[in-house]
Amino acid sequence: MSKQVFCTLFDKNYLPQGLSLYYSLKKFADKNFCLYILCLDQLTHDYLQKLEHKNVELIKLSSVESAYPDLLSSKNNRSLIEYYFTLSPFLPLYILEYFEEPIVASLDADLLFLSSPETLFLELGKKSIYIVPHRFRSNQSHLKKSGIYNVQCQIFKNDSTGLTCLRTWSRQCLDWCFDKYENGKFADQKYLDNWPITYRDQIVVSSNIGVGVAPWNVEGEQISYVKNHFYINSKPIIFYHFHGLKVLNRFLIKLGLRTYGTKPNKDLLKLYKDYINLIFSNGVLKKTKNI
Repeated sequence: MSKQVFCTLFDKNYLPQGLSLYYSLKKFADKNFCLYILCLDQLTHDYLQKLEHKNVELIKLSSVESAYPDLLSSKNNRSLIEYYFTLSPFLPLYILEYFEEPIVASLDADLLFLSSPETLFLELGKKSIYIVPHRFRSNQSHLKKSGIYNVQCQIFKNDSTGLTCLRTWSRQCLDWCFDKYENGKFADQKYLDNWPITYRDQIVVSSNIGVGVAPWNVEGEQISYVKNHFYINSKPIIFYHFHGLKVLNRFLIKLGLRTYGTKPNKDLLKLYKDYINLIFSNGVLKKTKNI
């Protein structure tokens, strides 16, 4: 296949997580991969620009807003985090339309790859759209209102199906994208519930248990660490989503596992410890504003 293309977005508060994602791609992705980063503030852009990392293409928020001026109207009627949610379809759409990449995988900044992302593209195959289910536990039915699928990783091809999906999703998010459940909608995420029906044989719902491992779907599964690799039920973990992790300082860290009733074994705790060490090595910046 052609080069592996990824995109993510984050502001200064998630710089350490974003850098950790980049380094994990550098370790496991193809050598000629490209990570497009939408910098949500000037500090993030300037900091990353000074690092001059190979395989990184920086995008200013103003560039995306200029390309899609309707974003500016939504910027004034929702919170900052809700505006960030609204950007979810616009970043991959921008990369396909303006950089003319043949394919792009859109990633949350708090993911860490533990194996080759080639697995994602192989699972997509000749189809146009790729999404990942939450895989909620049976005792987490109350969480299903947030959506069947998690907006942590999607892949879109630069074809009519991929572009139609992104353009439709972008219009939906412009119209309504709030951090609450309302009339069958939840943020940017619950719109994905209808995609398998709408796009039918052009979409892949990941069936790989190692894709999208997260606090809400590890309870009852066997996490192991063998010969420098992490596994779930003896299958390689492709990436882990550290949703809910709060690193306040070196002495106050909330893993976010209790929220989902997850009781970690020693190997899952090692995974978190390794990631937290990465966060600190990439420089935790003091948060200046809660979003």
